[in-house]
Amino acid sequence: MADADPKDEVRDVHRPEGGAGGAGEKAYHRPPEAVNAAAPRRLTPNGVHPADFLLLPDGRPLLATGYRAGMGPFGVRALVGSADGAFDWEKHFVLVDDAPSIDCGYPSSVPLKDGRILTVYYGRSTNHPQWRVHCGAVSYRVPSEP
Repeated sequence: MADADPKDEVRDVHRPEGGAGGAGEKAYHRPPEAVNAAAPRRLTPNGVHPADFLLLPDGRPLLATGYRAGMGPFGVRALVGSADGAFDWEKHFVLVDDAPSIDCGYPSSVPLKDGRILTVYYGRSTNHPQWRVHCGAVSYRVPSEP
């Protein structure tokens, strides 16, 4: 995938050992060993953004991202990276697949005391006036390490 565009917003997630990774409008990631690198690498296909990173208690990064690709279904997808910060988009999983339009995503995730993750997200509907602009939430357990 292509390098980050200068207009992309890149956010960092800080690791306990001092490294960082990042994601933003096009879900880019900066590996821990490349904190000062000029260009992060792309993690997701086109139409999969914006993104949010959460460092899980076991040290693996969780990437939650809006899914706006193709003709849908639209919603939110997630992907767990390895403890060293490697990601494989082929291992993503679906959190939400019923967003009413492509105007969705902006996830934000937090760990819950019982080990689950809570991810909230934005949605907007013109087809369902009663929904309009709304916020949804989903709680789940992340897949264990392969």
